[in-house]
Amino acid sequence: MTVHPDGGDEDAAIFPLLSGEGNQRLLLDWIADHEGYTLVDPEEPVATAEFDCCVLDGPALETHADTLLERKRAAEPVLLPCLLLLPEADLSVLDIDRGEIADGVVFDTVDEVVSMPIKKVELEWRTEALLRLRRQSLELVAGQRKLRQFKRATEAAGHAVYITDAEGRIEYVNPAFEEITGYDESEALGETPLLLDSGEMSEAYFDRLWETISNGDTWEEDIINERKNGELYHAFQTIAPVDGEADAPEKFVAIQSDITQRVQAEKRLELFRDIVERIDDPIMLQDRAGEFRLVNEALAEYAAMSREELLGETESAFMDDDSAARIEERKQQVLDEERAVQYTISPTFPTIDGETFSTVRYPYYGETGELEGTIAICRNVTELKSRESQLQVIDRVLRHNLRNDMTTIGMFAEQIEETAPEALVEHAERIRATSERINRTVEKERKITKFLTDSPEETTVDMVRMVNAVVDRIADRYPDARLSATVPDSCRIHATTYVEQAFVELLENAIVHADRDNPTIDIRLSDHPDGPTLTVTDDGPGIPEMDRTVLTQGTEIEQLYHGSGLGLWLVHLIVAHSGGTVSFVENNPRGSTVTIEFPP
Repeated sequence: MTVHPDGGDEDAAIFPLLSGEGNQRLLLDWIADHEGYTLVDPEEPVATAEFDCCVLDGPALETHADTLLERKRAAEPVLLPCLLLLPEADLSVLDIDRGEIADGVVFDTVDEVVSMPIKKVELEWRTEALLRLRRQSLELVAGQRKLRQFKRATEAAGHAVYITDAEGRIEYVNPAFEEITGYDESEALGETPLLLDSGEMSEAYFDRLWETISNGDTWEEDIINERKNGELYHAFQTIAPVDGEADAPEKFVAIQSDITQRVQAEKRLELFRDIVERIDDPIMLQDRAGEFRLVNEALAEYAAMSREELLGETESAFMDDDSAARIEERKQQVLDEERAVQYTISPTFPTIDGETFSTVRYPYYGETGELEGTIAICRNVTELKSRESQLQVIDRVLRHNLRNDMTTIGMFAEQIEETAPEALVEHAERIRATSERINRTVEKERKITKFLTDSPEETTVDMVRMVNAVVDRIADRYPDARLSATVPDSCRIHATTYVEQAFVELLENAIVHADRDNPTIDIRLSDHPDGPTLTVTDDGPGIPEMDRTVLTQGTEIEQLYHGSGLGLWLVHLIVAHSGGTVSFVENNPRGSTVTIEFPP
């Protein structure tokens, strides 16, 4: 075994190469009797034998000089010592007349030469001296290796590293220090860490820091420093003393981790938490198994449980089984489709019964970007639902009464047309047409009211099937219109279930407001990578500017609005609810094209 640089208990390996049998036997016995040595088999090839010291004589030197010289040079800077034993009467190998051997071989290959006979005591201390030199060379090389490793590590580190002397003057900084602080190495060397003082830390902070490291202890704490450009940054700083020979700090090594973004994120998180706590609506974060990981006080009040009790539980802990099962289905839908889902339920809580909640549940992605669960925001919409119900009742009553009255007016108008003088027929026709238009407006108002109060769900829509079915239905309803449709082999979108109604409104608007007996309408469905598009092109008189604004921008219907654009407003509402947009262009020489773009 070879000598270790830490001076451990490993035995030194001695390689005996004496040509004289008697001397070789004596040397082998001496090595075998020595507790600190192990014997290297003299039959081992010199080129590969593992040893810490080689003991040889003149003939062995002449035989193996080149190999030993090669071994020693390969081991540099570690010493591989060779001890040459020469008979006192045979020192001719060092004779001046053979200086080429002495200069070129002996002093390059052999580290010490002694004459025989030699006492065991002398042999031991000479061998130990050579082994001590080898050990020191190993320790030096190991120290240099560690120093190189430390330098490579600090040079590549993403944290700022600097080293100071015992008085705190900076002796070394790594590239990350330069990048984080803005100070070049030349600007930092010789300075103290006060170079980075921001004025944000108290004198007591630095007193405690200096007292800690001066006593040989490690300091770990956050600090606010100032970059060269005057910008403040937060850092987590570790300062460790490096003891000298007298066990007193000789140097200090400091490592700074820039935690500015983390501190800012924590402040934002604290702000968000404060906002969440102030909201009266239940808010919750649940993992993929549906267990609560974060809840606000509002949910705890509804559940009649503390937040600590809720963590790790699901809705089943405080809600009726049917409602909990419905919520579980929605959570799974969010996880499967990775999109927000809105739903309404009327659960039974320990604190309330018969209340209605509208919930929007979102997918939650963790720090690694992996889908880790869902976030839900609930709102008590009981009063809103009650008002919607009342609105629907009023809507039905008004529509029923208005439709009946307008039907009566239409009947009287037809009678006038049949019996009145010719001068009044034109007036009767206008009365009947107005009655029909009002009935159509009432019907569109019904559809809008239903859409706004139903909270329509979203689903996957087969656009090819839908377009073909609607075109066939409209063609049967308006046989004078000429409709053509171009569709791809397949096209699916994620949209509200009302998207078919929007398409119907566009086609009927183009036909009803046409100024030709046989209006032509071209429909094209395209499945673009950026998102499917549906275009409706007609040859009619065009859409009035007010109606175009309603269609493309969803401008609020004013009190004095004439009402012909209610259907277009419904189109905008449906498309916007599906995440799409509507655009309009006039065609040359006449007609218009309406384009609906859906998200990919």
